[in-house]
Amino acid sequence: MKIFYATLLLLAGCALQEKGNWVRPDTTEAQWKQDNYECTRDATYQPEWGPYPADCWCGYGLVRPPYPVSMGPRVNQELYEMCLEARGYEWRPERQQ
Repeated sequence: MKIFYATLLLLAGCALQEKGNWVRPDTTEAQWKQDNYECTRDATYQPEWGPYPADCWCGYGLVRPPYPVSMGPRVNQELYEMCLEARGYEWRPERQQ
């Protein structure tokens, strides 16, 4: 049941994301790719070891792994957006039809 609610929250979050594009006049596709790569790289961080995964009732009783779970690299969306804005890009939402 926990997985169901987690999936539901994830889908709701995706649905709330506004669709659109970053635009800057007279920007080539190659320049966009370079700027996007650099801003993504600059906004990416490796979080500290995260919390223990959720406890699991696996038929043998309560099971908890003896180690914390690595969260993997993450992109700080706010830093990413600030980086693109500093380079002169502007977010343009898609028009709803």
